[in-house]
Amino acid sequence: MTILLAQHAVDAASDAADELEAGAIDYQSPRLAAAAASARGLCSSNAPITRPRWRRCVWGSAGGLSSTIRSTQAGESVTVLAAELRRQHPRWGAKRIRLELLKNPPDRLTVPSTSTLNRILVRQGLVVQRKRKRPRESFTRWQRPGPMQLWQLDIVGGVMLVDPVTGAVREAKVVTGVDDHSRFCVIAAVVERATGRAVCLAFAAALAKLGVPEEVLTDNGKQFTDRFGKGGEVLFDKICRHNGITHRLTQPASPTTTGKIERFHLTLRRELLDDHDLFTSVEAAQAAIDEFVAQYNRDRPHQALDPKRPVTPADRFTAVPPAQREVLPVWLPPTLTAALAVSADPVSDSLDDGNDEGARWESSRLIAARPPLQSNGSGASRQRGS
Repeated sequence: MTILLAQHAVDAASDAADELEAGAIDYQSPRLAAAAASARGLCSSNAPITRPRWRRCVWGSAGGLSSTIRSTQAGESVTVLAAELRRQHPRWGAKRIRLELLKNPPDRLTVPSTSTLNRILVRQGLVVQRKRKRPRESFTRWQRPGPMQLWQLDIVGGVMLVDPVTGAVREAKVVTGVDDHSRFCVIAAVVERATGRAVCLAFAAALAKLGVPEEVLTDNGKQFTDRFGKGGEVLFDKICRHNGITHRLTQPASPTTTGKIERFHLTLRRELLDDHDLFTSVEAAQAAIDEFVAQYNRDRPHQALDPKRPVTPADRFTAVPPAQREVLPVWLPPTLTAALAVSADPVSDSLDDGNDEGARWESSRLIAARPPLQSNGSGASRQRGS
């Protein structure tokens, strides 16, 4: 029991120092009045406790706090609750658990800091601390200042289909897209084969539903560009050019440039595809992904948007108003227009307009796609009128 009390005391001291240093709390806060009084008793004088002095008192007295300070931030009830959430959701870390607790605060319990929750999980044997492979400072953080300014698009596999008659298993793909500012999922369309036409059909449906973004960012896949081919203009580039969308391409072998969409793929795999049974049809897979996207956009707190309070992508996303869409309709090739008219909408209804109101660490510089039919073989689009 003595060891447990001492550990709680050290946790309280560490949390106070961390939060004060980050400016998340005030050293004169009533919530910390008792701890401040205890710390004052442990300091060598009765001088007013300033922020630097408070930190020195806390850290300098951490070894003796077990008999004078109780941990109000990580009591037994919070420990049990955090451990239970982790067991129910093995993919959740301390940050996600804290955001979920803030979203649905428990009765008469103070939600502790991320560092406290992390220590709880480590002590319970639910988390194994690992050294970061690459320092966070080595990444360059970038993000568009508003929604509908940039979409990141890509294609991901992992959707396994089974033929109910023969039992044959095959893999389908998902055409995905997220808004750079809000992380709002704008495209999540399951396709049998990720052909250029299938990708453009999903892209066109998103444009018709949400409006036209200023830019799109993709890798150098042949569905998006002929940059490293014969230098012609692919269908995706043509749609971008006619709608005044700047198509940006990543440098070869630079997956971190499209880090936001890659992180969405990781979440999609972890929280849906990895543990899901085989789908019996494309329609069944699309229904499951639609349900996931609705939860991702509107209910799931996104740590990159705000690590201290629960914010969802829908809170930061705003589609182009319908009145503006009517003034300048989306241009689509006649064949795609006809296909959209007779096919089911590949974009979930959960993608409709976000609320009125966004960065993962990413590196590598963006490169603007060059106009089509250039001698260097780039197949990117141009702004309308260029």
